[in-house]
Amino acid sequence: MKNFKAVIGLIIVFILGGISGSFITYKINCPKPELKGSPKIKEEAVVTKLSEKLNLNNQQRDQVKGIVHENFSTMQYIKSQTKPQIKAVIKQGQGRIFSVLTPEQQKEFQKIIDEYKQKHEQKQNNAGK
Repeated sequence: MKNFKAVIGLIIVFILGGISGSFITYKINCPKPELKGSPKIKEEAVVTKLSEKLNLNNQQRDQVKGIVHENFSTMQYIKSQTKPQIKAVIKQGQGRIFSVLTPEQQKEFQKIIDEYKQKHEQKQNNAGK
């Protein structure tokens, strides 16, 4: 019985850690209001902000625009390459958690996963608007 309570406690700590880690990651990576929209709109917002704050001349603005575009392109490429790997790690972790749960706990855990996915999809849809 003590082992069972320890395992359940460990699972709860793991789930809460995952949730809090996800929340912190979201807050750190949360899109800023001026950076919503298409990549081109985001790039232009960055260039405009830098141009205003740094009082860039036209030549500097053009150079900064090229640099920002290159960086955004690189970041999009990296994100597209790592996203499947991150999803695979999450899926693997969920599978490992499932393996230690009872059938009733598995159903509840699946509900937690489904709720998270639904919230994440809603945020993704709202971010793209």
